[in-house]
Amino acid sequence: MFDGDPLPGQGTYNAPMRNVVLGSAERLADRNNVATFNGVRIPLLEWEKLSDKNYFVTINVYSARRAEDNNLLDCNDPMSQRIETFRGKSIEVSCWLIGEPGTHRPSS
Repeated sequence: MFDGDPLPGQGTYNAPMRNVVLGSAERLADRNNVATFNGVRIPLLEWEKLSDKNYFVTINVYSARRAEDNNLLDCNDPMSQRIETFRGKSIEVSCWLIGEPGTHRPSS
């Protein structure tokens, strides 16, 4: 998901997102468990409302949505980082199956 903070008088209340919502993009992981987000575009009208063009990106990882309503993964998502943190880089997100015998989320 992409969002940011507005120029004075430009945003609207969009909780839990920030006041300028730039949209979202979904990708399925490929055979190598990689999801690529090249070429994602945001609306110019919303872009012009931003007080800081280094907007926020939130990564959420879901599993088995086609077979189960609940997420089956517990991930240490790099939540709400600025776009400059991600642009042109690969970001690794580690996940564990929820409730899988013999597994647990590592402590930080």
